[in-house]
Amino acid sequence: MTEDFLHYLWRFQIWNAPLQTTNGKSVEVINAGFHNTDGGPDFLDARIRIGDTLWAGHVEIHTKSSDWYAHHHEHNPAYNSVILHVVYENDASAKRVIGTSVPTCSVREKFSEHVYQTFSNWRNNPGFVPCERQLQNLSEHKRVMLLERLSIERLEEKVDEILIDLAYNLNSWEETFYQHLLRSFGLRINTEAFHQIAKRTPLKFLQKQADNRFQLEAMLFGQAQLLNSTFNDSYPRALQEEYAFLQQKFRLLPISEGLVNFLRLRPCSFPTLRLAFFASLIQQKSQVFQDILHIQNINDGLDLLQPDVSEYWKTHYVFDKLSVEKPKELGQSTQHLIFINTIIPFLFAFGKLRDRVDICDRALNFLQDLPAENNHLIRKWKSSGMPANNASDSQALLILKKKYCDLKRCLQCGIGIELLK
Repeated sequence: MTEDFLHYLWRFQIWNAPLQTTNGKSVEVINAGFHNTDGGPDFLDARIRIGDTLWAGHVEIHTKSSDWYAHHHEHNPAYNSVILHVVYENDASAKRVIGTSVPTCSVREKFSEHVYQTFSNWRNNPGFVPCERQLQNLSEHKRVMLLERLSIERLEEKVDEILIDLAYNLNSWEETFYQHLLRSFGLRINTEAFHQIAKRTPLKFLQKQADNRFQLEAMLFGQAQLLNSTFNDSYPRALQEEYAFLQQKFRLLPISEGLVNFLRLRPCSFPTLRLAFFASLIQQKSQVFQDILHIQNINDGLDLLQPDVSEYWKTHYVFDKLSVEKPKELGQSTQHLIFINTIIPFLFAFGKLRDRVDICDRALNFLQDLPAENNHLIRKWKSSGMPANNASDSQALLILKKKYCDLKRCLQCGIGIELLK
């Protein structure tokens, strides 16, 4: 028996027999209380009728009643207001600091063993997700509702990250958005490297060169430590000279050499090309965040993510290596990922902080308008009976796997709770 399973039973009052105290008094739960995940009793502000008396106070839950003393509650005044001690095994009488006894209720044989066996099987299941075999039992209505809730939880998680950086950047939305946008251009392989480039290259420095794409490229490539070689082409040699001037002018500190990675990337995803795209974007829109705030549909936002590269990059993916000339553009899947991971969370964060429900709703609608991400986790979810119909669903499934399934937090998961019911 585990304490979190007892928490689940108490929270949802899933009993198959009447409850009573160890001294035979009836227990009627008027209100189970609020589940407390911080310090102190497990459930706060409960209302319980014990015998003929209605009590208001807290509930503490243990697998064994002797855990009351193992956790030293008998010395903690916070537990003086506990009105019921709910246990699986009663092996001691709990007493408060003031010396009075706490009514104890043993719930052994008060619930379905089948429910507990299902929960135990989940915890021991080495498969993709613990409840994989039961997922088909989830109704479509519940699936949609629970995934929407998880999608918002995923957004809230990203908002927390944004707010930390916003405070670091003295509440500058433009600076913070710029840092996250450049980070998203690095995708998975170069996310951290591009983020460091952004933090070491303030947006105001790029804005001063915003009318000159060559200088923007020189600054970004130099900060990425991509201009340290001996080049044959005149273009990278000119970039080297320009960066040397800009570095001295702005006292720029580049990132550590070797952080930018080319391994396991297709040429169209090379960091050189991504930085060239970003330089073009800054030249066209030096205050991107202001434009993002006013987009009303997905297509308007995607149009912002279609910068044209400079002439050199139309025939190159890296310096000094000529390639067949072909159109260079951000792929649609890349645009969608930038929208999902950066633009939508910033809209949601801004709307939340400014009490702009319309902006928050717009961000949520954008998530539902975009197609689901296509990666191995989303494909695995589909084969397990949980397809993602849009980006809102795929974001929900990603946080579901990471924060609940992988950690076997089935009793804190809306889907797990629903299936156990």
